[in-house]
Amino acid sequence: MRLLRLASRAWTGVLLLHTLLSVALLAARFVVLPLASEQPRLAAADPPAGATGVSPRATVSLRFSTPMNPPSVERALRVEPALPAALLWDAPRTTLTISPTEGLAPDTLYRVAVGEGAL
Repeated sequence: MRLLRLASRAWTGVLLLHTLLSVALLAARFVVLPLASEQPRLAAADPPAGATGVSPRATVSLRFSTPMNPPSVERALRVEPALPAALLWDAPRTTLTISPTEGLAPDTLYRVAVGEGAL
């Protein structure tokens, strides 16, 4: 009986240690790591902002500083005026290419913006 009581205390200690370690790791994942990681930013755009004389068949490439979550970027993406386009990502998920399925309208200013929801 004494051996079983000792074994149960040891097992309870192991479970308690495991639970505390799990909580500490989850806290680090959701609190410490986001603060230490680089916030994504737009590193480059092609054509650049304010470009003129852009071909009606041009694509727009947005290169980000870190790999992105494609669905979140696509939800946060705004093109004004609206433009039907295919959205293509490179393998490391750092470059989004917006490929219009129709030609760009001549003498029209297009505005491409990525909102705060992009991860």
